[in-house]
Amino acid sequence: MCLSFKKWFLGINEKLNIYKCLIRSTLEYAAPILVLNENNIQRFQGIQYKALQIIHKEKPKCSSSYLHHLSQKEPVYDSLFKLGENFFEKNITSANPLVLELLDNLIHTQYGKTPIEMLYIIR
Repeated sequence: MCLSFKKWFLGINEKLNIYKCLIRSTLEYAAPILVLNENNIQRFQGIQYKALQIIHKEKPKCSSSYLHHLSQKEPVYDSLFKLGENFFEKNITSANPLVLELLDNLIHTQYGKTPIEMLYIIR
């Protein structure tokens, strides 16, 4: 997909919106599951770093905290953690028997911890 041409180009805000809609939304889609694996978080942070580097036309050795500041975007880890925490908190309080059974199975198979405890261990 071409986002710029000799006679026209997209500004930073438009590029950030495209990133947010196409890339970031895909990364955050499965946040409750992805946050439980550190390798996934590191891969997605790398994807976000590269996207922000391209959007701002920064050099390869630019710090990620600087890019996050320029973009006013939080790191992938923080975003995935918040989304995962919200998901588990909403579902733990749910009266849906299927959700309760799934969470009970997860608790017994994952180190004997609740999903919220698992998130805090990872963080």
